[in-house]
Amino acid sequence: MKNKIIKVIEEAVNKIGGSEKVELTDSRGHGDFSTNIAMKLTKQFKESPITIANKIIENINEDFIENLEIAGPGFINIFLTETFFSQSINKILKEKNHFAKGNQNKYINIEYVSANPTGYLHIGHARSAVIGSSLKNILVHAGNKVDAEYYINDAGNQINVLGESVKVRYLQALGIEAELPEASYGGSDIISVANGFKKKYGNKWKDKSIKDFALESKDILLEIIKMHLKEYRVEFDIWSSEQSIYDKNLINPSIEKLKKYTYEKDGALWLKTTAGGDDKDRVLVKSDGKYTYFMPDISYHDVKLSRNYDELINIWGADHIGYIKRMSVALNYLGLPDDKLDIFTVQLVKLFKDGKELKMSKRMGTSFTIKELIEEVGVDAARWFMIDRSNSSEFIFNINLATEKSSNNPVFSVQYSHARANQLIEKSQIESKPGKYNKKEKEIINLLNSFPDLIEKIANSHKVHLLPQYLLELTNLFNSWYTNNKAIGSANEASSIALAKAFKIVASLGLSLLNISAPEKM
Repeated sequence: MKNKIIKVIEEAVNKIGGSEKVELTDSRGHGDFSTNIAMKLTKQFKESPITIANKIIENINEDFIENLEIAGPGFINIFLTETFFSQSINKILKEKNHFAKGNQNKYINIEYVSANPTGYLHIGHARSAVIGSSLKNILVHAGNKVDAEYYINDAGNQINVLGESVKVRYLQALGIEAELPEASYGGSDIISVANGFKKKYGNKWKDKSIKDFALESKDILLEIIKMHLKEYRVEFDIWSSEQSIYDKNLINPSIEKLKKYTYEKDGALWLKTTAGGDDKDRVLVKSDGKYTYFMPDISYHDVKLSRNYDELINIWGADHIGYIKRMSVALNYLGLPDDKLDIFTVQLVKLFKDGKELKMSKRMGTSFTIKELIEEVGVDAARWFMIDRSNSSEFIFNINLATEKSSNNPVFSVQYSHARANQLIEKSQIESKPGKYNKKEKEIINLLNSFPDLIEKIANSHKVHLLPQYLLELTNLFNSWYTNNKAIGSANEASSIALAKAFKIVASLGLSLLNISAPEKM
């Protein structure tokens, strides 16, 4: 309907010789929609916005528009017919979970989390996990095919450090004196893995190499990571291994593709990333012949490009912000245009409980893990609170608020309203049917109608935090209506129940896209 209204106004603007783009905004309390097109045309026509607005209105005659009025300095407020609102409710009731399904039809890859398998996932990973998995759901709902991918950093020095850390803890568990090196992983998760070795092998592994410990430890930790992610309602379609890049000899073909953008200096191979806007050129192969971390990462992305995606999305931690430009330049050199790549970072999360910050330090063994967060607040709250702010803003996670069962807690409020709508529907003994709606109800319907636009907007912008914000706004409108309107037993019961059903469908659908439950009773 929004697009239909825009088209009607654009046709009217064209009739009077205008050429500006028409935009609509919700105009709650002042019509159903509003446009400032008359004010945008003042330069072209050299007339007052009110005069231009009158000319536009004279050229509009549509049966779904009940009234047009000019307000303020020249806004055109649009009032829609009762039939429009009834049809809107019927559309939602008919389409149910298919409401707002799009037809974008792109093939997209999203890579997120991708933590080293050197310990349990902590709350820094939790935020990108929620953003990535929710974005995948929304992109699919918008009509796209999406692969969610986890890149396992299972090669390099950190895996050797893991093997050494676990071996030392294993020997200590056996009562054998062994000193943990300063550059090691000292968390309780490493102790747990070492105790698992003791339980499985007894003292038979005391002479095994660090490499043996490293290989088995990373597999153990990866399975635990997968288990914790699944509990967090996060699953991946593809698990890619950095080690496989080496095993399959995929680096040299990538270097060959980049040949015309490279040069040798001081015995090392450099990539001309400054030509693409980077602040300095980057080393691919060091003077000792070893690859930098950047090189296998390029080859990994080269593998992704070979799958012919229409778009690549990478969600990285805030500590990778300086890495974005060099990777973007490398992918440009491999043939990926800027408009097919989106790399964005997720800012840090600070945990607070009882007014005190819970500090994190993985190497000191005090990191707060995803598993612990779920145990503390539950999966629903753990997901909601990680996503209801922009990924670019540092976020304070208030554990006390997340566990509060009141309207102060946004996820509780949305879920409670969903259950409240369900209770209303179950209490009614009559068949629901859209009818005449009052001003407050029309506000709710207009917001319900904006859900398809929201899905498309998030699919294009990747700003997933807009969905929980929308759900909370919708919930507040519904709660206000529920409190101030008697539905059961009223003359408008049939239309009220139809509205409650439509709200329930959209609220449930929105929560499901965030992998958050929509309880029918609370």
